Amino acid sequence: MVQLEADFWGWLYEIDLQRIAPVRQVTVHFSPTGFATHYKIHCSADRQHWETIAERRTDKGESVDFDLDGKNIRYLRIESLLPNGPDQPGGQMSIADVDIFTEIQQK
Repeated sequence: MVQLEADFWGWLYEIDLQRIAPVRQVTVHFSPTGFATHYKIHCSADRQHWETIAERRTDKGESVDFDLDGKNIRYLRIESLLPNGPDQPGGQMSIADVDIFTEIQQK
């Protein structure tokens, strides 16, 4: 996992699965005391071409599920768009955990 800082407020959190895998679902667990109120989830197989799979706005830190239906990916990014300054709801994005569920490959 790598935090790719864009600036103090808006930033990217990137996960490298180390290989391409068919991902069924991603669950992002935001902190109840620091969370993005507007964010996007992106995925990529090659880290060059990104697809936005979700864009959400919220007013609370919570756990959120995203269905990928077995999409073959290697990289996942969570991009914080808001808050983008001090004294805004959410404070600043804080991720407690990310669960990534893959398809079971039978031989």
